[in-house]
Amino acid sequence: MDVFDSVKVDQMVGNNVSVAPLQRTILCLNARRETHQAGAITNQNVVVVTNVTLSTVTNQTVTVVTNQTQTMATNQVVTFPPPPAAPSTNEVAATETNQVVNLAQPVNSNTTNNTVTSGSNLSLSKANNQTIATASHQTLLSQQITVTTNNVSIMTADNQAISAETNKVITTLTNVTLSVVTNVVVMETNLLLRDYYLYTELIPPPDFVLQSGESLVLLIDGVRHGFAPVTSQTAFVARKGFASTLYKVPPDVLVDIANARDVRIRLKGVNSVVERKMSDSSKYNFKKFLLKYFVPEPGTSVAASPDFPPATLASQSAH
Repeated sequence: MDVFDSVKVDQMVGNNVSVAPLQRTILCLNARRETHQAGAITNQNVVVVTNVTLSTVTNQTVTVVTNQTQTMATNQVVTFPPPPAAPSTNEVAATETNQVVNLAQPVNSNTTNNTVTSGSNLSLSKANNQTIATASHQTLLSQQITVTTNNVSIMTADNQAISAETNKVITTLTNVTLSVVTNVVVMETNLLLRDYYLYTELIPPPDFVLQSGESLVLLIDGVRHGFAPVTSQTAFVARKGFASTLYKVPPDVLVDIANARDVRIRLKGVNSVVERKMSDSSKYNFKKFLLKYFVPEPGTSVAASPDFPPATLASQSAH
């Protein structure tokens, strides 16, 4: 129990992977579990709510225009008088007859002209959020009356223009409202949070330097697992005379090692590697470790690490 960091450490020590005697290079693979209590867990949920509002505005304009024009014109007709009579002479006058000769006979003509002209225009235009419809109607009435007497011609002209225009404008407005709702939930708990590790203890061969990055490779029943060195949340003290390296692993890897038929280990250095096949006694030590420590403590809730769901914990307890 580390009272400085309030962390309980359960670990194996000196689990030699090989049983061969008189080894110059010794490699031990151990399991480690760190347990610390979580007093409070804060869950912060940010929810974005989007409200879309559609508004339709319709503007309709009706315009009627009437123009009426009345024109009256009088034309006076000029009639030339008859020529003067010839002077009297001693000559015998012509014989008179009863026949009347009209030199200028007046012409009486009355005319009426009615003209009706109509036109219609319809236009439609659309934009992204607006629709405009325009309807236009025009009607032109023309009436001309001409009265002609002996010397006077009277003409009356009536013009009536009727124009009707309808404009309909539809505008669609879209308003998008984004509301950010943040809910902070603080729940008092008594959870036990656990992290799982593998750590190696090595008496290395001469000039062996551990490489950076992925340096521990496990082949568990043909399935490859690679791990890189990490640091612990609490103090990690190496055994005297050994070079120890800590690797964080998912807890199911510990279960796979305990139940595996064949486990091969490779520790990679800069210029060389150390390879071992794990003995049955070494795997049995993992099994004893799981049977002893992978049991929930009474009266507490167990929270697994992110890689270890609660269902897997139950299966480990069965193992």
